[in-house]
Amino acid sequence: MILVVHALAGAAISSQVKITWLGWILAFFSHFILDIIPHYDYNLKGFAFGWKSKNFWPVALKVSLDLATSLILIIIFNNHKGNLTNVLIGGFLGMLPDAFNAASYLFKSRGWKKLFIGETININDTEPTNNFSYKISNFYQKIHNNNHIHHWPLRDLRSFWGIINQIIISLTALLLI
Repeated sequence: MILVVHALAGAAISSQVKITWLGWILAFFSHFILDIIPHYDYNLKGFAFGWKSKNFWPVALKVSLDLATSLILIIIFNNHKGNLTNVLIGGFLGMLPDAFNAASYLFKSRGWKKLFIGETININDTEPTNNFSYKISNFYQKIHNNNHIHHWPLRDLRSFWGIINQIIISLTALLLI
């Protein structure tokens, strides 16, 4: 699911729950519930080529626009003006599991250094499997990735219905923020 949908849902939840900390927890876990729904994801494989590659920048632009759109929509549609910070934190927490997933991939593939110096990240270049950070990364990726429906019965229509689902979720969240 694209980040803006997670951010809007998290913001909407945190704006509606009267107990701030509970709203934030629900915003965070809403991410996993939304990922069960068939949805569209854009391809992030360009990040694996490092920032020196021409494949990296289109993906970086998509993610940046997604994040900027999230922030702008939450600010514009926020009906709880005195509570903007709470709503923005809820939006951030709604997206956070994807950041954890990216971080776990980079830890597992030793990709942090390669990402910053612009080298290609090789998925097969992993930490030793007995390494604690590898085990944590692998555990989190399994939780996050197994939550997605990869074998949706109408696989050919997944992108169409995924986009429709995201539009419905986004519009509903915008009404609640």
